[in-house]
Amino acid sequence: MQRGVFETLAYYANQLIERRIEQAPFDKSYSGLISDILFEPDTPMDSSKFGTYKIRYGTKEKIVRLSDNFVHEIGERVEVYIYENNPNHIVVEPVIKRMPPCKIKYDDKENKYIEYRRTQTNGKIYETKQEYKLTEIDNDDGQEVTKMELPDGHIINFENWNT
Repeated sequence: MQRGVFETLAYYANQLIERRIEQAPFDKSYSGLISDILFEPDTPMDSSKFGTYKIRYGTKEKIVRLSDNFVHEIGERVEVYIYENNPNHIVVEPVIKRMPPCKIKYDDKENKYIEYRRTQTNGKIYETKQEYKLTEIDNDDGQEVTKMELPDGHIINFENWNT
């Protein structure tokens, strides 16, 4: 009879410890997948709906908005970080393994490159495009590219890049 009491006590102590560990305020990280796309890939990038996905990690699913300005596909891997074990403090980062674009065009009138990609989502195929604008100046050696504006508005400055 003594053994049954000790086993029962050990069982409940173990349950209490596991519950406290599960609820402890420490950071957790998971590998996850994009399980659903909650916007149309031709949605404008400045729309609040653009970049909204359902992700699956561990035994949970959560709706998140990725702000990397790419259109991802169902099944792509993501890394999920939950700070202090609080599901409201979640950061999701895509593990980008992008395919090369299906075509790239140069628009010499507007001095920009346009990258075209095909994305298959929910049984539909979309062609998305992203523009990279170049700024050039004339100098003694011809033309020099001084900066490139990325699709998300960020700027890369160049030095001594002659065309």
